[in-house]
Amino acid sequence: MSAKTILKGTNMFHTPEDWDELFAYIEQFSGGEKIAAMVCAHMAWNLAAKLTQPEEESLTHDHRRLSLGH
Repeated sequence: MSAKTILKGTNMFHTPEDWDELFAYIEQFSGGEKIAAMVCAHMAWNLAAKLTQPEEESLTHDHRRLSLGH
């Protein structure tokens, strides 16, 4: 059995109540800033999913697809 992953938030930034609030915030941006905000939000979601899923499970898609060259 693998160890349980506990994620703790940071007090540096506001935590949205849900995806709707997060997307409403992202909608305030435009152009490249909006694209970057959306990419970063989804990359953070994928990271949280990866850190909290059992080790034997993995993402079924190529998670490096939007890695921005890293």
